Amino acid sequence: MDSTSKIERYEQFLAQDPDNFHLLISLGDMYHASGRFEDARRCFIKAADLPGGNLNVARSRMAAVAMSQGRTVIAAQAFEQLISDGDRSPILYLNLAICYFANSAFDQARATFESLVQVSELSRQAEFYLASIDDVEDNTELALQRIERLLQDGDETYLRAYRATLMYSLGNNLGAIEEANKILADDPNSVDAWSVLGAMWVESLELDRAKEAFERMVRLAPGDARGVHGLGLVLMQNLVLDEAIDHFKSAVELLPDSSMMLMSLAWAYFCDKQYGESEATFRQVLEVNSSSGEAWGGVACSLVGAGKLDAAEDAAKRAARLEKDAFATLFARSLIMKCKGKDEMATKVLASVFEQEVRPGEERYIDLIEKDLLKKNLSVKALVTGGDQNDG
Repeated sequence: MDSTSKIERYEQFLAQDPDNFHLLISLGDMYHASGRFEDARRCFIKAADLPGGNLNVARSRMAAVAMSQGRTVIAAQAFEQLISDGDRSPILYLNLAICYFANSAFDQARATFESLVQVSELSRQAEFYLASIDDVEDNTELALQRIERLLQDGDETYLRAYRATLMYSLGNNLGAIEEANKILADDPNSVDAWSVLGAMWVESLELDRAKEAFERMVRLAPGDARGVHGLGLVLMQNLVLDEAIDHFKSAVELLPDSSMMLMSLAWAYFCDKQYGESEATFRQVLEVNSSSGEAWGGVACSLVGAGKLDAAEDAAKRAARLEKDAFATLFARSLIMKCKGKDEMATKVLASVFEQEVRPGEERYIDLIEKDLLKKNLSVKALVTGGDQNDG
């Protein structure tokens, strides 16, 4: 019996016995597994209200649905409450740790995942997320070592794809592309492998190839936010800002508490000179991760755009305390200097941003920009001097 037929059968059972706790939980689980999150949520809410039912079972199911909807802040609060009430299920701790990770609460996430490494059925997932935290905290070599150890006991596609991502981060571009292509040779429909290639091509400004990769992802997995977000990045690079904003909004709908999705939407608003919207969206990031220097820098940039210089300076100071060398922090600083008439200092600060290497030992951002301009028969030199790019 397929899932649709099974759901219909249980709906008939429930119509005859609408207050059956176990039927509500079972049907809610089926709705959840099939992506019908609101239907699942309604089942679990009703089950939670029934006298004599297991309240914690219903509450944990509601939290899991919130997690699937990308509402990881609410989900984390629900899991914390369940644990506080005495539920010590390892899967509950795993879900809580994943929410912490999604919410950029990396210290809490690490501590919780480390407590699960010794739980045999959860140890591989815990190690994978620990590798992800290592990578976020710039311990990429340690992250790769963790993934290599996991691959000794299995060759799951998501691990191989993540290995390719880490190889790319460490400057092994050819090895990363080779790994992704090997995955696609075995499974041409691997969303993880296409995601790796798409991200690489966006970063190297090979936008046509990136677009093809992300379009394929959207066809293969329309509910995966990475594909629609990737298309938004391509559109933003091509300065098609209204469409980029629409794509980022769609990504946020799929993952409403994702700092990455919200940051992309905020910067798209900023580039489109919608400074009120960009400030509000950067502040949404801060609701998820209050210690994000990038988000405070974005708030500062938005306030400069809106002509609120005093407030911008306060936000820029908060950004600098958290992440003094982050792009948004330096960009905000350069904008504020520009507004104060300190043009030379503003230019130097902004130049320091573009002189940074994309990855350690790799090309600088300015070099990639130059490549992109040359494709359009322009160059940085031509733009700066007003002359022809071929001038000596």
